[in-house]
Amino acid sequence: MQKLSSIINRFLTPVLQQWVFFVFFYIVLFATRILEIPVNGIDITQTLKFVLKTTFDAYIACAIIHLTPHKVSKVCKAVFYILLYVLAISESFIAMHFSLLFEPMIVLLVAETNPNEASNFITAYLLSMDMVVECLVFIPIIVLNTLAEKRRLSLLPPSDSRIGIAISCLLIALFVLSVKPYATNMYRLAKLIGSRTQYQLQDNTTKHGALNCCTPYYRLINSVKYFSLTKEEVNDIRTSMQNIDAEKGTDAAPHIVLYIGESYNKHHSQLYGYTLETTPNQKAMADSGSIVVFKDVVTPYNYTSEVLKNMLSTHSTTQGGSWANGQLLPGIMKAAGYKVAFVSNQYVKTDDQNIYSFCGSFFLNDSALESKCFDYRNSVTTAYDIDFIEELKKFEGGEYSFTIFQGIGHHTDYAHRYPDSATHFTLSDYDNRTELNKEERQIVAHYDNATRYNDCVVDQLCQYFGSEDVIMVYLSDHGDSVYDEGVHKFGRIFDTPITPEMARSQYEVPMIMWFSDQARIKHPEIYEAAQKAASLPFYSDDIPQLIMDLGDIKSPVYDSKRDLLSPDFDPNRPRIIRGSVDYNEIMKYKVD
Repeated sequence: MQKLSSIINRFLTPVLQQWVFFVFFYIVLFATRILEIPVNGIDITQTLKFVLKTTFDAYIACAIIHLTPHKVSKVCKAVFYILLYVLAISESFIAMHFSLLFEPMIVLLVAETNPNEASNFITAYLLSMDMVVECLVFIPIIVLNTLAEKRRLSLLPPSDSRIGIAISCLLIALFVLSVKPYATNMYRLAKLIGSRTQYQLQDNTTKHGALNCCTPYYRLINSVKYFSLTKEEVNDIRTSMQNIDAEKGTDAAPHIVLYIGESYNKHHSQLYGYTLETTPNQKAMADSGSIVVFKDVVTPYNYTSEVLKNMLSTHSTTQGGSWANGQLLPGIMKAAGYKVAFVSNQYVKTDDQNIYSFCGSFFLNDSALESKCFDYRNSVTTAYDIDFIEELKKFEGGEYSFTIFQGIGHHTDYAHRYPDSATHFTLSDYDNRTELNKEERQIVAHYDNATRYNDCVVDQLCQYFGSEDVIMVYLSDHGDSVYDEGVHKFGRIFDTPITPEMARSQYEVPMIMWFSDQARIKHPEIYEAAQKAASLPFYSDDIPQLIMDLGDIKSPVYDSKRDLLSPDFDPNRPRIIRGSVDYNEIMKYKVD
């Protein structure tokens, strides 16, 4: 017992000697958390986790201060205090004023801000109401912190007193409870720092079981790492795009459209056996033979940003390296003689990027890459995709044109993806779904209404291109769970392991190929190849190979084994989802 008591006393010495720093470490971070309630919300569970995950951070700082020589320890403590207050005050200010925390976009803005801009920013916001609130919160804390530091020893109760023993017992209990969550957090922090791609980093920082960036300093580490990876990926793709060798053949389709949908669960489509009439227009086109429905298409990720990069790059996720080691499809098409447009209702052309576009389309907003890839990009979005077709009219295509059309599709909130006038399904259509409550049935109804509205967008797009020689490929970036069998949730799920039910709703995607009347007449060999390939297993990151086939592109980066329409297509190649999971292996265990 004496030895145990001695070990405990030695362990607690850094905290007992630096108890003011230990206490105010918590006070400052709690004040920050309160000021950030408009962004973080009020969550008691997360607050308790915050306490446990922060305990050893405070202890380690106290230990460093305690173990350094006296003169150095004063400097060390001052540095810790300065960093703590600067990070806390800075993040709580941007949370109150901009509804943001430390995010990659903030690091980008700081990196691109010159001294004159920084001075103007400080002048503009120095006397703002948010700054006044900051002063009212933090100045009293700083004053109390300073006074407590000056009287630190005289305020510390004797260690052998009842109060001293009680404090020691409380600290030991706190540390014991903190061991597991802190160790888990440090393990995930190590994975974060070791991340080699943006997706690995995102996968390590989601709140679904990965590193919970619960304090300003963790969020800053995450943001700096993300910013660093972004720069690396831009540099890599720039290098890959320096020399594009591509030539258009004589059998090229003159007008090709790639329509990228959003969050589309194919099992809510009539084309894939859904019982409700969610896709009447596409079903009619399928019955008439103008579209070919591909039955077995899988996407590598359930993140739009990751799918977009891999879908536009000739690199395959089954190869070594990253998407940035390939060449971008629009750049290849432009080099081969196509006029290229990227018309997106999500990622717009802008010099003033927000966090959404920064994380999703940062490479497309790079001036060097954009000039190599596009002749036209839009700078505005609309509430509904059907209105966005008007943007296409601004693109003056040439004799040969390649258009990428990206909609907002089924992106949550589903109720906002269609106007009230387009409501078709109501709660009564789901009376047979007795396993769902009223709110859950309403969510399914909203999703199915969004699906039916998306069907109208596809129909309108086909009508817009109908008089020309056009081939359009439509597929979604990923799916969504919508209270499907085996997954009683909606939206995307990042839990591990991936179950067959999760893979079915989120990684299987719809894909069709539409042929205008002229295209069916002028390109019968493509139409026939599409019909033959309709049941073959396909991987959406191989879309560049299929598009290059439609354009009869001769290029070293073309791989016929990954081209769904080629006689050389390899149907046995693995389809890797979420970076490491073999979809084909998972689905061996699905329950019919």
